[in-house]
Amino acid sequence: MTFVRVSREKRYQIDFLLILPALLIAIAIFIFPTRISANDSTAALGAGGIELQKSDDIRILEEVLEISPYNIRVKYRFLNESEQDIHTKVAFPLPLYNGVAHSNVSIADPGGIFSSFKVSVDGNPVVLKRERKALLKNRDITRKLRKLGLSDKEIFFDVADREKGELWSKLKELLPEIGQWWDISYTVYWDMKFPTGKEIIVEHEYAPAVGGGYNVVTVGTIEGKFNEFPKSQEEKMDELWRFTGTENIKKEACIDAITKRAIEKKADRALAVLPQEKSGMLASYDRVEYILGTGRNWKGPIGEFTLRLVKQKPEDFVSLCFPGKPEKISSTVYEFKQKDFVPQDKLTVYFFKFN
Repeated sequence: MTFVRVSREKRYQIDFLLILPALLIAIAIFIFPTRISANDSTAALGAGGIELQKSDDIRILEEVLEISPYNIRVKYRFLNESEQDIHTKVAFPLPLYNGVAHSNVSIADPGGIFSSFKVSVDGNPVVLKRERKALLKNRDITRKLRKLGLSDKEIFFDVADREKGELWSKLKELLPEIGQWWDISYTVYWDMKFPTGKEIIVEHEYAPAVGGGYNVVTVGTIEGKFNEFPKSQEEKMDELWRFTGTENIKKEACIDAITKRAIEKKADRALAVLPQEKSGMLASYDRVEYILGTGRNWKGPIGEFTLRLVKQKPEDFVSLCFPGKPEKISSTVYEFKQKDFVPQDKLTVYFFKFN
C-alpha cells in the first residue's frame, strides 16, 4: 500500500517443485500478458491525476502477502503514530499495460482485476474508485487522444480500431514511430481514515491478470510412433530450455545451475514414465509480477512481513528472487518471513505446471 496524490535485495532461488514431466521438445511457444499487481500507497488527487506520496506518520506493523497464479490476498496492520486522525486516499497502482502486447486482453478490465478487487477495513467493505491514463514515454496523453476523436474504448482497449483512415494518420503524427503504442496506467483508490494511536486492519484481494506461456513438447517421435527416433540426453536437455525468453526467465526467477540441474533431473524422470500412447506433453508457466516498492512510502520498514506462495498442485514448481529461505507449510504452501523489512521494487514469481 502507498499514499497517493492525484494530478537489499539478496537473490534467492526456490526450487519448490518437483514433477517436471514436460519441458522437453518445444514445438510451439505462445507468450501471453503478465499477471500484475502492486502494493498499496497513500495518495492525493491533483490536477494531473493520482500521484503516490510518502507518509511520515503511518506505519505498517505487519503485512501478509499471499500470491498464487489465480488470486492475490494482502493483509495489513497499520498504526497512525501521529497525535491526530489522518484522512487520506489509499491507492493501489498497477504496472503499465501496453495496448499491442496485451491486445488479446480486456484492457478496460485486464484479467478482471477491477471486477474482482475487494477491500475491507476492520472487516467492513470499502467503496472503490479507479483512474486510468494513456502514457507515452511516461507523459499523460489521454486528453490529446480524446481531442483526436478516440473513444475510451479505442484508447484503453481496442487496438485494431486505431488503424483506420484519418485517425491513423493523426496518430502517426503523435507517435514517435509507427507501431509504438502508448501504455495504459491503472490505479484503484479509496478514501480512508487512520485514527490516531489505533491499529487498523486493511485487507484486499483480487484475481491478477492472465499471463505466462506454454510449450507443446514431444519426445523423439515421428509419424505418431512413440520413440521411433529417441533423442539423446543432451538433445532433450537442450530442447528443455528453448522457451522464448528463456534467459530472461532464468534471471527473473533466479534459476541457477543447481536449480537447472534439479529441473532437468525431474523432467527426465517424468519422461521415463510417459505412457506409450502419449508422444508429447504440455508445459506451461504463469508469471505474476507484484510491485512491492510502494510499501516504502509508509513510515519506516515493515515490522513483520510474510510472503506466502501457493501452488495449485504439489508437483508444480515455483521460483523467484527473494531474500531468505522459505519454510514449507504444506505440500502446496511456502512462506518467507522478514522482520523490519524494506521492500524491494518488485517480485516476479514463476509458477511452472506440467500436464
